[in-house]
Amino acid sequence: MKKPITAFLLILSLLTFSPITPAQAEECPKVDLATYGLKVSNTWSSTKPVRVITWASNAKNLFSDPVTQPFTTTEEQWLIEAINGLGAVLEHIAFLKVDAESSPVMKIAYTALSKGTVATSATSGGQWGLWKAEPGLNKSEIQLLDSAHRFAGSTMFTTKEDFIHRIQNEVGNMLGVSDYDVKNLGPGKNLTIFDTSKFGGYGRLTLSDLDASILRTAYGESTCPSSYSDSARALNLIADQQEGEKYLASLTPTPAATPTTSTTTKSTTITCVKSSSTKKVTAASPKCPSGYKKK
Repeated sequence: MKKPITAFLLILSLLTFSPITPAQAEECPKVDLATYGLKVSNTWSSTKPVRVITWASNAKNLFSDPVTQPFTTTEEQWLIEAINGLGAVLEHIAFLKVDAESSPVMKIAYTALSKGTVATSATSGGQWGLWKAEPGLNKSEIQLLDSAHRFAGSTMFTTKEDFIHRIQNEVGNMLGVSDYDVKNLGPGKNLTIFDTSKFGGYGRLTLSDLDASILRTAYGESTCPSSYSDSARALNLIADQQEGEKYLASLTPTPAATPTTSTTTKSTTITCVKSSSTKKVTAASPKCPSGYKKK
């Protein structure tokens, strides 16, 4: 009888010293936009599950300013990466690159920024971008300061990191999230693309979890980290591509049906005679029989 008792004590000891750890629920941070000095002025919402925002980088004019500098091939790739990075964290928004002639929702280009404050070394960077969004009219334009009007020694837009951060800041503004109020910055560790004074410390090319939470909060989406994990971003990009293809397909007019041509041919009747005999012949191209002549 000792063996059963020994086994019972062993099981009891395992239960005592090996507590079952309950599964922990995912922590989904709530982002109070006002805490960061951020405001949502307008969101590009839609009655459809996903809003497709078409954009172009080859426009000739923005507002009343002519485009003064084209994007390089490398910058075009950076543009796509920057804008897709925003679409990757948002489920309600998909971005689709198109030609400027197709009347896109958003145009982006370099100009002399005549309506803005040109950046100088004395203004700590000043204003380097200017945007105007009219969601009701389904239009937005983003002007970036061209290289000819930047102050000497300026490095803005010259590195991939700086380029992407500035593009994401401007497009994020267009989506409706304002920049930080520089007088009410959050703690230094809370760097975002909306804190334009600290781009140098952002240190990443993909959106931070904080920025993902800010944008998802603005659009009423889940702020659970799993919603903007690497795998979630990849799935969102695939979904964006599918939505874009559906959108393009919807713009292709259905070919008009070709009217059918009737094959019915009108018949004609002629009278043919031979001596005292008479015959009537009815056909599309009637001919008299041999020996008969048409009367």
